[in-house]
Amino acid sequence: MSLIGSALEPKRLELARELVPEVELIGVLVNPEHPDANLQLQKLRKAAEILKRKIDIVQSAFAALAHDMASLPA
Repeated sequence: MSLIGSALEPKRLELARELVPEVELIGVLVNPEHPDANLQLQKLRKAAEILKRKIDIVQSAFAALAHDMASLPA
């Protein structure tokens, strides 16, 4: 399943470009704990270069979410 997700990264960026063609910077969430995180980042960077888009990779959101969830009552 994760390999399929990584394989779809170029298509996701392409769809974002088609939906909002005027946007040059696209924010993406990447879970650094995911086993395919490095492959996902590699595919995102390559696709962004081909599509002439910049990507802003947000990894800290997952750490913040994990912290918040850990403090929730059971």
